[in-house]
Amino acid sequence: MSNVKRAKAGTKPDPRMRKYAREALDMLFDLAKGAESEAVRVSAIKEILDRGFGKSSTLSADPAHPILTRIERVIVDPEN
Repeated sequence: MSNVKRAKAGTKPDPRMRKYAREALDMLFDLAKGAESEAVRVSAIKEILDRGFGKSSTLSADPAHPILTRIERVIVDPEN
């Protein structure tokens, strides 16, 4: 079993780890571009996007609580 401690959600990152961040991201980019396994490439891309844009929320499949209730297209007359 590993003795590495995981950070709890909402905690600040350990400043000592900053020096490894650039190298870790570079490794993810290398994997995303050149890994032989498609699964490895997809996983690396997902990690890059999660770090750049945040993790996506899980959508509910419960019909009683729809996420999207209405889409409306509004055309605005620039003269009015």
